Amino acid sequence: MLQTCKQAVMQHGVLRYDVSQLNNTDVPMEGFSNIASTISAKQNEDVWIDSLYYKDRQYMSEVKARMEKDERMEPLMKQSIDLMPSGAKMIIGEFDRLSL
Repeated sequence: MLQTCKQAVMQHGVLRYDVSQLNNTDVPMEGFSNIASTISAKQNEDVWIDSLYYKDRQYMSEVKARMEKDERMEPLMKQSIDLMPSGAKMIIGEFDRLSL
């Protein structure tokens, strides 16, 4: 399913699509907490992060508009939601890349 999702979003202009799975809930540094505890994930729950990359906000809006018109996207989203345990939530946010 992940490969199908990647192909669909890339066809609409997403520049890069990454999926990461949290694999460690230990926090070896004092004063830090693990992201799993921040979002209240239980030991037996997976934490996944999907990252989609765009040129800029305007380009992102254009890509999203194309994806909304694509009939393949709704079933893919439903499949993703169906994989989640009852009561789980998707967390969505936009980030700006910082110049260092």
